[in-house]
Amino acid sequence: RNPFDLTMALNYAGLELSKGDPAKAKEVANKTLTNPTKSAYLFLYQLALANNNSNDAKAALEKVVAIDPTDYSSLYNLGALYFRSGEYAKSEKMLKQSIGANRNFFDAYLLLGLALEKEDKQSEATTVYQFLRKQVPNADEIINNVKKSLNQPAAAESDSAIKTTSNK
Repeated sequence: RNPFDLTMALNYAGLELSKGDPAKAKEVANKTLTNPTKSAYLFLYQLALANNNSNDAKAALEKVVAIDPTDYSSLYNLGALYFRSGEYAKSEKMLKQSIGANRNFFDAYLLLGLALEKEDKQSEATTVYQFLRKQVPNADEIINNVKKSLNQPAAAESDSAIKTTSNK
């Protein structure tokens, strides 16, 4: 298969999507998958997100990380999708892999802490938040804003022992 065929097909699928025809875009994109590539699956992920289809988005990212298990961004996005769907153990696994691929990807630490809390692993979550506080100057504010958006107790309420320790 000519690599330009894939690029042209994905561009055509993108054009169909921009015209407001997600079904046609998906049909075109799926035809490119006779020879699966990371780019094609990333396109399908974007297409699924545009259509608010988290199951297809997860399926596409699962293919991406199978092809490239060091793609920290895709690992993070898959972990985020699992988190949003309440699959916290899967979210934890993907986020830990994301961190393993890029130790400086602090968004992954934040979401990992939240996933650990959802799994009632408060001690592990506390360790993650402590690390985050050492790396990011306004970590408490970020943690609290995210928790507020998720209707969870603020960091000061849920891990006040850490806050006190980290502010000494």
